[in-house]
Amino acid sequence: MRMDSKTRQTVAKSITGILLSIVLFFLSGIKIPVLDATADSYFKDSITKAGVSYGVCRVINATVSVIQETNVQLEPAGIGLSLAVGQIVDPINDMVERLSNVLVMSITSLGVQELAYEIGITIVPQILAVLLFILSVLVWFKNSRVVKVQRILISLLVIASIVRFCLPISSAANKFLQETFFEDKII
Repeated sequence: MRMDSKTRQTVAKSITGILLSIVLFFLSGIKIPVLDATADSYFKDSITKAGVSYGVCRVINATVSVIQETNVQLEPAGIGLSLAVGQIVDPINDMVERLSNVLVMSITSLGVQELAYEIGITIVPQILAVLLFILSVLVWFKNSRVVKVQRILISLLVIASIVRFCLPISSAANKFLQETFFEDKII
């Protein structure tokens, strides 16, 4: 019995999909060497820098707050006069407080991104494996409902792939931009 070319293609797609899904299923936590190393170092460095910046802001804020409470007592010609000279640094105090609030949001955002990245490394390969396995089985059925399900599964495959690769690629791009364009100016 000889298979026609369409059946051979279906068999090839099905077997390839099943084998790939088996491999993906066991790749949980496997990191892509350059991409994931760059993402790990980006998150570590960024969170550390933001944390140090936040600490510096809080020290400056505390110092300015102490200076802000400074009063000068003058008694020219027996008349008591009190000047709140420390209030001149109030705009600096407000600016540092706002900056520290921005840094807290930045640290939180970086933490959430790192968590999503770690979840993507751990869970996405299994999700891809299951979706690919289902697609490999559905390739044998030809009706309009199955085609709709296949399209949805392919969309989910694309979304899961984006989840896995978007944060590492974006962190690599951010790190490149930081090192290439901004680091010298900031220093």
